[in-house]
Amino acid sequence: MTGQYYVDEIDIWEDWGLFPPRDKGFYTSLLKAPTRKYLLTKDWADQNGTQRAFSKVDYDNREMELPFIIFATSKEDLLAQYTSLRTYLYAHPSITLTCIELDRQFVLTYKGMSSFNKLTPFYDNGNIAVELSISFVDEQPTVFIDKDGVTMPMPFPADIPDAPIDLNLFDFEINESGQLIMSGEGLDSDGNYINGNEILTTYGLTPQKGFDNELLKMAEAKGSLKYATRVLELPFIMQAGSSVEFYYNYYSLVAFFLQSRYFNLDVGRLRKRFSLCYSDMPSIDKLSLVSGNNSVLASINITCLDDYPTEETPLLEYDGMFDQNSSGELIYSQSDIFDDQIDWDLENGELILKDL
Repeated sequence: MTGQYYVDEIDIWEDWGLFPPRDKGFYTSLLKAPTRKYLLTKDWADQNGTQRAFSKVDYDNREMELPFIIFATSKEDLLAQYTSLRTYLYAHPSITLTCIELDRQFVLTYKGMSSFNKLTPFYDNGNIAVELSISFVDEQPTVFIDKDGVTMPMPFPADIPDAPIDLNLFDFEINESGQLIMSGEGLDSDGNYINGNEILTTYGLTPQKGFDNELLKMAEAKGSLKYATRVLELPFIMQAGSSVEFYYNYYSLVAFFLQSRYFNLDVGRLRKRFSLCYSDMPSIDKLSLVSGNNSVLASINITCLDDYPTEETPLLEYDGMFDQNSSGELIYSQSDIFDDQIDWDLENGELILKDL
């Protein structure tokens, strides 16, 4: 465990016999994304949802309980290591915790020691261990620096616009009203997308039990046939083939949420698009290696807000209707997104798609 964790320049194993136990929430506390605060909002009684200003956004400090074990070969060693740790934290209320495995530094403020539990009795002549939990506050929740103290790049995938229509996939006919009808293949019925990026291939995310239930639950009434913003707790599993891939995907997801306003969540099997904004990441748990390989799994809950609780935006299959406007252009009437992508000429009684 030497060379893995540092408080400032101190190797916590060599100096204090200190190390974080596995599967006790150490990494998950450090990784959890901050809670967003919308500083300027208005909940109008005569309007659905909530009006919020994204120019006035801040983030709460992250409060965390970090578990550790102190290991010593005797009672005297244990008391000496513990006293040294306590003295250092008292004298240095602000510390820099470096985690080599995460390639991260965290600037934390000491708050207290929430628990101290001897795992072995003091009178035992053998090894002695104590489990303790130290409370810290991260007052810079949106600052990301690597183990060398360099600001980390926080890239996230660019938004992907809805794919243009490939007209070779569709059939056209004129109905009894003289309208041009297009029919053909639809969208992937199982895909889930955030701003056009498939969440499994982009972030390693798979929705879990309760995901659909959250998205489909009805909003609460706030009087006069108006309905309140829905608070959605969306559960996911994040999986990656290695720790490096996992952390890259995770930080890409966090970067997206911290820089986002409203984003589109498309759920193919529900045939619906939801316009949401990020609020919180209540938990990231069970960060572990999958037995038998190097895959990494974590369960992540993400809180999103739906300020448009009564709006229904279906994910249309590319089945729809064209109308002819006053300029003689054909307009795909069920999706404005394609209006500037399609133009036609009438030549010898046939519709010809023009190059745009």
